[in-house]
Amino acid sequence: MQDSARDHPTVVSVLAAFAQRHAGSSTESLKEPPESLRPENSDPHAPRVDVRAAIATLARRRPDRDSGTVIDLSKTDLRGLHFTDKAPINLPEVDLSEADLRSAYLSGADLRKASLVYANLDEAYLDEVNLSGASLAGASLVLADLTGASLRRADMTCGGFESDETGVIKEIDCVDLQFAVLDGVDLRNAKMNKVDLRHAHLHGADLRGADLRNADLRNADLTNADFRGAKLTGVKWKGATRTGARGVPPNG
Repeated sequence: MQDSARDHPTVVSVLAAFAQRHAGSSTESLKEPPESLRPENSDPHAPRVDVRAAIATLARRRPDRDSGTVIDLSKTDLRGLHFTDKAPINLPEVDLSEADLRSAYLSGADLRKASLVYANLDEAYLDEVNLSGASLAGASLVLADLTGASLRRADMTCGGFESDETGVIKEIDCVDLQFAVLDGVDLRNAKMNKVDLRHAHLHGADLRGADLRNADLRNADLTNADFRGAKLTGVKWKGATRTGARGVPPNG
């Protein structure tokens, strides 16, 4: 892959297929309780060594040689995935839809325009991650650490629609960011309608121009956050700390 630009896309596809096959299916892993990932567990889950090696190679390739090849790690069990050194993690446009990434360590990763649709990132470490333009419909990021991350223009709209017994259509599978840490996050122009941000920390977050219509910000900490120009129709604010926040209605 390093020596031959011509063979680079083929090697990328083979490595991704290997990791996807041998890591296991997220359809099965998501049936396991989240308690198995907690720090007090003496044997926390992590991908196999060969799977980690394959993904590490993909993460450190030259993306400019991909020639349109998409790294497909969708529906893959990647719980506890982590990288042991400080080399850059370059996975722009990677397909991680429906992947199980609970408690994964992806600090500083380049995930621009990645697909994380219906991915489970609960308790994941995503500080300083670049998720600009990423698709996150239906994703779960409960207790995730996104400190200093970029989610500029990210799409966090709900995952679909359903009708109730009266025939009323409603959106379902909206992004869950309850208790997430979003301090200093760049959320400018992000699509966040109906996102669940209850008890989330958004100290100094930049939400200028974001679409937050009908979002749930109850009991969130919005200290010094910037909401100027954001769409805020129907936002639930009860219990939110709005000290120093700009562009939000006063406490009431």
